[in-house]
Amino acid sequence: MPRRLLALSLLLACSSSPPADTATASDSAPGSSDASSGAPTTSAADPNTSAAPDQPTDGGPHACDPWQQDCPDGEKCTHFNSHGQSSDVDATRCVPLPPAPIPTGGICSATGGFGAGDDNCGRGDFCYFLGDDDVGVCVPLCAGSPDAPECPEGSSCAHGLGASLYLCLPHCDPFAQDCLEGANCSPQADGFVCALDTSGDAGHIYDPCSAGNGCDPGLMCAAPTSADACATDNDGCCLPLCAVDGAPCPDALTCLALYDPEAHPELADAGVCGETP
Repeated sequence: MPRRLLALSLLLACSSSPPADTATASDSAPGSSDASSGAPTTSAADPNTSAAPDQPTDGGPHACDPWQQDCPDGEKCTHFNSHGQSSDVDATRCVPLPPAPIPTGGICSATGGFGAGDDNCGRGDFCYFLGDDDVGVCVPLCAGSPDAPECPEGSSCAHGLGASLYLCLPHCDPFAQDCLEGANCSPQADGFVCALDTSGDAGHIYDPCSAGNGCDPGLMCAAPTSADACATDNDGCCLPLCAVDGAPCPDALTCLALYDPEAHPELADAGVCGETP
């Protein structure tokens, strides 16, 4: 059985508080992930909710429930940043539906950027994969509940960019890196999904990271103890993805399996370059 390195289980994008170390497998290098467990990554507590308001409102951190879409007719429940920052969202509110909503998968625009909460997607969608021109793609918000999220076939529920934002992100091939420009193929508990590349000018091998999509395409945010060249005082460290029993890893690193082949046989070849203790 190949040695297995558990991925760093960090929220997508800019969450700053990773979960506690959950690695338990005796054949795993140090890490903090549930990537091989098959458990959903969206098991956080339910977001605060309140009754649907009678009119659009900015009140309260969670003035509506994005899971229930409980806003009045002609409105939708959306996410925004109550402090005016564009890199995160921390609140929800009801906003008017656009006159001609863009359907799921369509090209959308977000006036004011990611955190403004004003886009032209329909109810239950969110404008994601934004470029510098604030143009992106309408992506479904996860349905169901945080404990039992539901997404269309070909996507998985991913949590990040805010305490209550759960998005259905499309599956991808980590070796082909077949995501849209500006996004990378990031590992989650049940496979790989396309997520915005938040690495900026960093994200290179051995660079520090603090989010599951905080590295350049072809790399992932692993536990900081995964390689000697990583600084252990950071949340994570960018290391190359690799194919188990494939091409050698750089710098005498070893390709360590990310997933339990019995639980995820389709992902048995997916690995990350690292070192065992």
